[in-house]
Amino acid sequence: MKEAVLAVKSRDGGGKNFSRALRREGRVPAALYGPEREPKSVSVALKDLERLMREGGGSNMLLSLDIDGAGGGSDKSLIRQMQRDPVRGNILHVDFHQISMSRPINLTIPINLNGIPEGVKNEGGVMQHIIRELEISCLPTNIPESLELDVTGLEIQGSIHVSDVKVENATILADPQRTIVIVSPPTVSTEKTAEEEEAEASAEPALVGADASAEDGDEKKDDSGDSN
Repeated sequence: MKEAVLAVKSRDGGGKNFSRALRREGRVPAALYGPEREPKSVSVALKDLERLMREGGGSNMLLSLDIDGAGGGSDKSLIRQMQRDPVRGNILHVDFHQISMSRPINLTIPINLNGIPEGVKNEGGVMQHIIRELEISCLPTNIPESLELDVTGLEIQGSIHVSDVKVENATILADPQRTIVIVSPPTVSTEKTAEEEEAEASAEPALVGADASAEDGDEKKDDSGDSN
């Protein structure tokens, strides 16, 4: 589990205008709350948040908040929510959730699939990654960065369910019957190929001509029969 110290500053103002002013200064408005403290309005430098995102861990990184330069330590927190601009993608607001180091917390961890399944490589199957996050409960000191799954042994119709995996020092909260990944059979196309369509198109006039010749022959026979 990764841990980092993050400097934040107290803020007294609020509202859209105040938040816009903070962002122009390169800071992001944020809130700190938890079961053992009063909610507190703070702000954090955008460059520090972006550094955390680059280093990995994201919302699962344990943060020791240094409030107003007092030194980190007591305010152990996680990023609970990060609001982004829907168009530009820049960070607009952050919620920090203070946690107790002695109490389990619920969170989700990403599921990473490693390798190429046998059913895909040798049998033309299609791998479907159905669940990409797994909800678990664990102590903050045991938060894993991700769940790594080796899928190389999966053949056609092979699958991995929640009940098939374990996360060390954590309780899995997701439904055990849910499928994480499955290798489906190759799909058989029912559409005609260009060659098939061309062959049918070229054969059709010949059939029509053959029918027309047969009809002409029948008419000639009828005519000759009438003359008699």
